[in-house]
Amino acid sequence: MLWLALLSSPAAAAEATHCSATEAVIVSCAIGEKTVSICGGPKDAAPTWLQYRFGQIGAPELVYPANKEGSLSHIDFEHGTAMHSEWDAFDFTNEGHAYKVLFEVPFHGGSMAPEPFSGILVSKGGKELARLACTTPTVQNLEHLR
Repeated sequence: MLWLALLSSPAAAAEATHCSATEAVIVSCAIGEKTVSICGGPKDAAPTWLQYRFGQIGAPELVYPANKEGSLSHIDFEHGTAMHSEWDAFDFTNEGHAYKVLFEVPFHGGSMAPEPFSGILVSKGGKELARLACTTPTVQNLEHLR
């Protein structure tokens, strides 16, 4: 199953998340009729686990990793800056497919600024297979990861 997704404004996406009330919503957004969420725990501290969930609310198609225990070694988090933007990304590989849940914010406008992207990128063997953009504002709660 090739699916991913991503992030931005807490109020709008709060109802549409795969995370339970006892879990931290690290990032979440809708991609069409499906939702991508990265959930973590504990809720109000640095996470000791992270889990990617994608699909219909209440019936995710992909949960990675399946077990929360030891999950921090399976999902990488990156924060970076480039000339015209700042970005955060979660990366993992599942069944030979590389997933990147990415969200970009431009520093300032202008003709050189790239179009910001929030969503999921899926590739295999270096070839991009899917680029799924968030269709709703995204939730980002990254303060315990940076």
